[in-house]
Amino acid sequence: MPVSVLVSRAHGAGKAVECSEWLRHGLAVATLTGLVAMLAMELLGAQLGRLGQPPEVVAAAQPFFFFIALSLVPALAFQAFRQFAEALGRPWLPMVIMMSGVGLNVVLNWVLIYGHLGVPALGLAGAGVATLTARCVDLLLLWMILKTSALRPFGLCVGGAAGAGSFAGNSPHWRTGGRATGL
Repeated sequence: MPVSVLVSRAHGAGKAVECSEWLRHGLAVATLTGLVAMLAMELLGAQLGRLGQPPEVVAAAQPFFFFIALSLVPALAFQAFRQFAEALGRPWLPMVIMMSGVGLNVVLNWVLIYGHLGVPALGLAGAGVATLTARCVDLLLLWMILKTSALRPFGLCVGGAAGAGSFAGNSPHWRTGGRATGL
């Protein structure tokens, strides 16, 4: 997703609304790509037995595949927001959130895989749940911080019409798939 390049160009030209439109496009591409990848991963996960894996390995891996597949959409949406923040000159914010997410994933793995702190041991499925949770938390943190700071001048706070608040709307740029800017 070339969100960072397109947003950087629009930001340099002083076109705040165009910056928000490129983020919307990036989020749409991230969501669609994540959904397609999620479906592909589920289809492949269902075929593990045909790859000569023992039944106990297949039984343990399928729930893990399911949770990792679910985590693809939030992971790719985070990347669209990350590129947006970096294009606006805020690269440290997504990096700190991403590193914090890795730490959260490690702690959740310890808790969920092995059953610490009174939580039942989930084994490999626990690793998938931990990854899904960490990716969702990363996405929500980045979105919440950006919507209250960096996104406000770009019309991306919650509520309102496109260009004045919503992530999807009826703006000419959204309807024409980017052709409103001549691209």
